[in-house]
Amino acid sequence: MQEQDLPLTTPFKNIALALSGGGFRAASFSLGTLSYLERLKLEYDENGNPQQSSLLDHVSFIASASGGTITATVYSMLRHKKVPFPTIYKSLLNSINGEVLLNLALETLNDSTKWDQPGNYKRRNLINAFARAYDEVLFKGETFGVYWEEGAKDLEICFNSTEFCRGLQFRFQTDGDSKTFELIGNRYIHFDRRKLDTYKYLKLADILAASSCFPGGFEPIVFPEDFSYADRYGTLLPDQLRDAISQEHYDKTITPLQGSIGLMDGGITDNQGLDSTLLADERRRRNNAKEFDLIIVTDVSSYYMGPFKVPEESEGPAWKKKTLSDYFSLAKKIPSRIRMALIISILVLLGSLATIFFVKDPAFKNIGYIVLGISATTTFILSYLLRLKNKLGLSTMLDRKFDLAGVLKKNIPTIRNFSDVVINRLALFLKETRLGVLHQMLLSRLNSVLTMVSDINLKHVRRLIYGKLYVDSKWDNRRCANFIYELSQQNAESRKRTLTDYVNEGKLTAQDIQLLTPSPKILEAAEAARLVGTTLWYDSGNKTSLKDVVSCGQFSTCVNLLQYILEIQKDRSLNFSEPVKKNLTGIKEKLISDWNHFNDNPYFLYEQLDK
Repeated sequence: MQEQDLPLTTPFKNIALALSGGGFRAASFSLGTLSYLERLKLEYDENGNPQQSSLLDHVSFIASASGGTITATVYSMLRHKKVPFPTIYKSLLNSINGEVLLNLALETLNDSTKWDQPGNYKRRNLINAFARAYDEVLFKGETFGVYWEEGAKDLEICFNSTEFCRGLQFRFQTDGDSKTFELIGNRYIHFDRRKLDTYKYLKLADILAASSCFPGGFEPIVFPEDFSYADRYGTLLPDQLRDAISQEHYDKTITPLQGSIGLMDGGITDNQGLDSTLLADERRRRNNAKEFDLIIVTDVSSYYMGPFKVPEESEGPAWKKKTLSDYFSLAKKIPSRIRMALIISILVLLGSLATIFFVKDPAFKNIGYIVLGISATTTFILSYLLRLKNKLGLSTMLDRKFDLAGVLKKNIPTIRNFSDVVINRLALFLKETRLGVLHQMLLSRLNSVLTMVSDINLKHVRRLIYGKLYVDSKWDNRRCANFIYELSQQNAESRKRTLTDYVNEGKLTAQDIQLLTPSPKILEAAEAARLVGTTLWYDSGNKTSLKDVVSCGQFSTCVNLLQYILEIQKDRSLNFSEPVKKNLTGIKEKLISDWNHFNDNPYFLYEQLDK
C-alpha cells in the first residue's frame, strides 16, 4: 500500500462529482444524477445515531466543464442560498427546456442599445450575448461572491475553462474560505490572494460563458474586458480585474496581467471535469484534510467514434465541371457585354420616345411609356456598372493574366517560405483543376479538422485522464463511472462482457449480473438519450429529449451505485463499522427497489418529480 492509499471506511460521507461537458445533454444528464442522489438517504451517522441526510447533502466537491457547468453553477448557487432541492430541480428543468436562452441571446445580439450603453466593455458577439442571457434567466446578476456567503460552506466548486495563453485549464474554484489553497486560475495566470475581493464580483453568467464557450460555435470570451460590467447589479472595471491577476512570464518574471487573455470551453483540456477533481483530492491528502470517499464521474461523451468518410466528388451542377481559368476567361468578356447591352438599351429608349411623340394610337403610346421606364432604368444601371468597373480598375485586372500565385503569396503567410517555383505550380493546379475536385478537397480538410477537434482530441484526453483515475490504486473502491451510453442498445454487448469479466475476477456474482441487467425499456430509453445532440438548447417542438436525458441520468446513477455497493461489499480488504454497514444495506435495498421500478418504467422518477 502506498503512503496515500488510505483505506475506505465511510462510503458516501464525502462525495465528489465530476460533471462532463456536452451542451444541454450534459446539463440534463447531470440534473438527473443530482435528483437521484437527493433520493437516497443515509439513515445513521458514524456513531449509529438516526439521521435523514441525502447522498446529495454529502457531495462536498463539484467540478464541471462546458454544459455540465450549467447545472453545476445553478445548483451550487441556489444550494448556498439554502433553496430546497425540489425548487432547484424545477428551476433547472424549466431553464433548459426549449429555446428560451437561445432566443434571448439572439435578441440581445441584435439589439444595438444593449451594447452602446456607457460603461459597457463587452464585445458585441454571440458568446457575450449568451452571457447576458444567462445573467437574466439563470443568475439575476449573482456573482462569485455567493460562495463566501453563509450557506453551504461544505461545498467546494470548480468551474473549468481553458486559457489561450499557455493552453492550460483556467479554474474558477473556491470553497468560500479565503484561507484555503485553491488556485483561481492556474499556476501561471491566477488571482493574487491579496486581491480575492475583486474576484468575488465576477458574474456567474460570465464564468458559465467561459466554461461553455466551445470552439467553432463561439468566439473566445476575453478577460478582463468581457467580464467587466456597469449595470444595476454593480460595477467591475477591466483595470480592477487586470490588476488582481498575477501572470508568470516565460522568463519567470511575475507581473499583473498584461493585455488580455482569451478563455474558451473547459472541455478543450478536460471535458469530464475529472482532472481538477483528482487534483483537489490529492491536495486534500497532502494537507491532511478528508479525502474523497467516492468520485462519481457523470459523463455524456463516449469512446465511440465513427470512421472518417472521405467526401466523394459528385457530378453535381455544371459549375463544378469548370475551372478557375474558365471563370477568369468568362470575366474578361463581361465589360464588352455590358457595353453591348448598354447600346441596345439606349436604342430601345430612343425607340420608345419616338413612339410616344409620333404615334397617335393611345394603346401604342401606353406601351411606349412602359418600355421607356424599363429601358431608362436598364440604361442607368448599365451605365453605373461601367463607371464602377472603371473606378475599380477591373478592366486592367481582367485584361492581363491573373496572378493567382501573387495573391496566394501575399495573403497566406505560411506559403511565403516556399520558393516561387513551388507557389507557381500550386497556383497552376488551383487554376486548371475542376471546381468539383477543389470542392471535394476543401470538404475533406474541413471534415478532418472537425474530426480531430471534436473526436480525436477530446477522446484522447478522455482516455488519458480516465487512465489516471483507474490505474492509481489510491482511488480503488472510490470511483463510480456514470456514462450516458452505459445502458444503451449500442453498448449492451460490451457491458455484458465487462460484467462477465468482473465475475471471473470475483468482483460480482452471476446473480449480480442478472440483477444489473436492464430491461428492453431501459435499453430503448438510454439509446434515445445517447442520440440526443450536443447543443445549447432543446428544440421547443421536441419535448421528449429532455425527459429522455434526465431520466437516463436517474436510472444510470441508480444501477451504477448499485453495482458499486455490490463490489465493495465483496471486497474483504474493507472493514466497515456497524452504522456504515446498516447504511449500505439500506441504500442497497432502495437501489434494488428503484431499479426494478425503472425497468418497468424508465421515466417513473421524472414523472413523479414533474408532479
